[in-house]
Amino acid sequence: MLADKAALLDLADASWRVPFLVLDDENSQLPYREEDHPWWAEALHGSGVVLKPTRGSACRDVVRFQSINGQLQSHVLFRAQPRSSGADPHGEDPRALLHHWRTLTQSNEPALAMPYLQGASILPPTSPTVVVRVITQQNHLNAPITVQCAWVELPLAEGSLALVTLNGIALPTPEPIRSSVEHGELVAWQSLLADPPPLIQSCLSLSVAMHQRLPPIDQVAWDWIPAACGPMLLEGNSGFSLLEPQLITEVSG
Repeated sequence: MLADKAALLDLADASWRVPFLVLDDENSQLPYREEDHPWWAEALHGSGVVLKPTRGSACRDVVRFQSINGQLQSHVLFRAQPRSSGADPHGEDPRALLHHWRTLTQSNEPALAMPYLQGASILPPTSPTVVVRVITQQNHLNAPITVQCAWVELPLAEGSLALVTLNGIALPTPEPIRSSVEHGELVAWQSLLADPPPLIQSCLSLSVAMHQRLPPIDQVAWDWIPAACGPMLLEGNSGFSLLEPQLITEVSG
């Protein structure tokens, strides 16, 4: 189930997730009716619509589309050198965006589409939006499900991330932070996470609740957007790197 992002989102309460749409060769050929997906146009003309593969992880092939002044813009997220391009001239409906996404990513996979989520206004602003990652674990079948560790992923230039623990400690970044703007964002998040607000803390309890809905599995990494309406689930993965959880656990004490 973790391999299928749409199936996992279906397990979440409606208040924990945004609307989403699976686009593949079968359903993308159907006539698009705006009344079937009322969120689509509002998102596309607002903060944007994100398309990503329905399977896999590691921020692979994540593209944000926005319609700005009548022009559809696309931005490939989480790249060492983020790539932007102009629009597919054939429209802004789901079928057109699936075609454009496949052209950008050179993929023939189905795509999961959802609104681009902004962080809550009470949090320091970043672009892209920060993600709260929570690792839950169950040591054996009858053991309670607990949070092993959690951190905030703060996007930096060149596609890298700063990882900040929930007691305000930042792990060293692969490259020195040279931008004064990025340095200010990092300091602001460290200060905030020295005493995490309830919005951030809620991501932990909701991760445990989601883990409880799964068949037996020892560890899951959950990604949440701390949005104004509350934590919004992006996805959950089991095939994640163990390095970051080990480092976070060590520095968190």
